[in-house]
Amino acid sequence: MPWFNREKAPATNCVVVGDTFSGHGEICQALNQHPKVICHGDLIGPDESVRQEAHESYFGTSRGFQDWFRGKEISAEQYLSNKVFDNNLHAEKVVGLRLDYSAIIRYDLWEYLERQSRGGDFCLIHVWRNPIASYLARQSKPTAGPGKLTSMLDTDTTAEMVNKLVSFVSDMLALQSKVRNLTYDYAEVPYHEFVLDSDTTTRRMLQYLGLDYEGAIPRLKLRPFFEILKDRLTHEDKIREAMPMDMRKFLDEEPIF
Repeated sequence: MPWFNREKAPATNCVVVGDTFSGHGEICQALNQHPKVICHGDLIGPDESVRQEAHESYFGTSRGFQDWFRGKEISAEQYLSNKVFDNNLHAEKVVGLRLDYSAIIRYDLWEYLERQSRGGDFCLIHVWRNPIASYLARQSKPTAGPGKLTSMLDTDTTAEMVNKLVSFVSDMLALQSKVRNLTYDYAEVPYHEFVLDSDTTTRRMLQYLGLDYEGAIPRLKLRPFFEILKDRLTHEDKIREAMPMDMRKFLDEEPIF
């Protein structure tokens, strides 16, 4: 299935949309390998100090004027339209922004994304990840030693795990569907394809944005979580039996990225 329907796209700005643990941050890093792309990562997020640091790392120190997004004086829509997408300080052809589902909900950006994407101000790159993998990554945290995890799931009963998992998957599927319905013109990037071949996937995204790149794209150092997520899902048979039929397919993907 093709990602998008364009034959030849002009260079355009973009919003990279996904769950917090969908891998959309790694997608932004990959796009930033291109010299004519700036994809901002943390301009719209829950932590103001992180937003300030991300803002000033590109736009420079505010020198007494707090012009990063503070969520007070101006709306998220105003900040994105007037400060972010209208300012390519280093002659970049594409200005991008990583945006979590949670930020879209927090700042009620659904209508803004629909209006601006349909109007051609930017396109959407939707990063899709197996929702069970997103859930497991969200619940896990690194411990001492490379590639090792501890998990809050270890303290759950099977019934509690199933209830939490089903609720999370339902929410993710609803959000993914809502993003797909925002505009007819979007690219969908399956995270597992990026993990398996980040070079080809990155080039396809650049093609979608109307950019060519002849140079080698350095392979990113991806988080090790995807390699062992399946091992974190304890009592899988009981979980499968208790899950709705339409969700069991996400347990069948090997490996769960």
